[in-house]
Amino acid sequence: MNGTTHPATAQPGPLGPLRLDHELQIAVQLALEAGAVLRDRQKQPLNVGYKANGEIVTPADLASNQVICRGLASAFRQDMICSEEGPAASGAAASRVWIIDPLDSTSNYVQGGDEYSLSIGLAIHGEAVLGVVYNPSRNELFAGYRGLGATWNGVPVRATLASPPHRPRLLVSSKEWKRGVNSAGICRIEPMASMAYKLARVAAGREDGALSLKTRKPWGTCAGTALVLAAGGCVTSLEGQSLLFDCRGPRTFNGLVAAGFKLHSQVLELASSLKACMPSRHSA
Repeated sequence: MNGTTHPATAQPGPLGPLRLDHELQIAVQLALEAGAVLRDRQKQPLNVGYKANGEIVTPADLASNQVICRGLASAFRQDMICSEEGPAASGAAASRVWIIDPLDSTSNYVQGGDEYSLSIGLAIHGEAVLGVVYNPSRNELFAGYRGLGATWNGVPVRATLASPPHRPRLLVSSKEWKRGVNSAGICRIEPMASMAYKLARVAAGREDGALSLKTRKPWGTCAGTALVLAAGGCVTSLEGQSLLFDCRGPRTFNGLVAAGFKLHSQVLELASSLKACMPSRHSA
C-alpha cells in the first residue's frame, strides 16, 4: 500500500475521530506477510483436516494465523486478540479487540481458487473501526479505517453512491447461490466465496452490495465491515441493526447486508424477502 489517504466519507461513530495510522501500517504489513505464506503453500500439496464442527482447516490456516497473531501481540501488547484459528481471546484489555480470519474460505483455497482472503479487523468498544483484507492470489489489498477512508492497492475508493432506481449488483456466498439466492428482478446477484473479500469489494465500489441470509461470525466480517463503513457504506444485520464485535463470549449475526448508503434500505428489503422464502435449514 502506498501512502495515499482518502478523505473521510463516513461520519465517525460514538468513538469520535480516530487516528489509527500506526495500527493500519502494522496490519497491512502482517497481511502481506501472511498472504505470501498462503500463496506459497497453495502451490504445494495440502493436508486437509476438519474441525469439530466439520469446517475445513489446513496447515496454511495455522501458519497464516501464527504470522498475524504473533505480530499483533508484539506490537499491541495490551490489546485482545481473537482469531478463528486460536483461543477465544488473549490480552488483558477488552476495549480494543483484533478480530482475525487468517484464511477466509478455506474450501475455495484448497480447490485452487482465487476468491479466498485473509482478514484483520480492529474493534474498539464493539465497533468495527479498522480493516485490512488481502486476497493473495489476485494481489488485492483493501485497507482503511473510519475517519480516514479506504484504499484498494493504495488507490482511494468508496462505496457506491448509486441510489434507486439503480439496479444493484450484489454478491452472495457460493453456497447460498446454489441454494437459490440467485434471482431477484430488481438486482443482479452473483456468487463469490470469501465473505471478507465480498465486503472489501463493496467498500471499493466494485459491487453495489453483498448479503448473507445465514448466521455469520465475527472473524470474516469485522475487517470488511470496518472497510465498508470507512468507505461511506452501511452494514447491518437482517434486522437492520449495527453489528457489535465482542469476543468475550459467543456472538453471531443474524445475516448481513452491506451496501452503499443510498442503496442499503433497498438491499435490506430484498434480503428480508429472500430470507422469508428460504427453507429454515438453508438460512442458518
